[in-house]
Amino acid sequence: MTRGPYYSQDGGPQQQYRQGQDSKNHQPYSRVRLYRTSGGQARLFGVCGGIANYFGVPTFWIRLATIISAIFFTIPTISGYLLMTLILDREPENLYDSPEQERFWQSVHREPGQTLSSLDKKFRALELRLRRIEAQVTSPGYRMDRDLRDS
Repeated sequence: MTRGPYYSQDGGPQQQYRQGQDSKNHQPYSRVRLYRTSGGQARLFGVCGGIANYFGVPTFWIRLATIISAIFFTIPTISGYLLMTLILDREPENLYDSPEQERFWQSVHREPGQTLSSLDKKFRALELRLRRIEAQVTSPGYRMDRDLRDS
């Protein structure tokens, strides 16, 4: 008997490196957490890119706001930036499976209420569809058709 994709053959939880853990140091990671960007997107430690990815806004605007903030509030901005560099972990390479999944999680951060109502609408439509299928399968006509086909 199988218990789903997250269980191993012995029945215990299966190690999920692709979806739930960072393969380098085996630390669990979360899609709702703020990370510093890595790779080609990071300019200076990746803090602005991480904030932009978290909220789903263009990195340019976050960098511009940081530069303007550094002009007027130099010490707090630089110390906050360095503090975030030390506190935030690097973004795992395989955090999202697809661009659609990345957009979904960004919408969760930006507009949680709208995302929740969108999911609620989708699940209600699926429930109505399942009810129609269930009504058809449990109807006497369906049973009679199945019995005629089987004999």
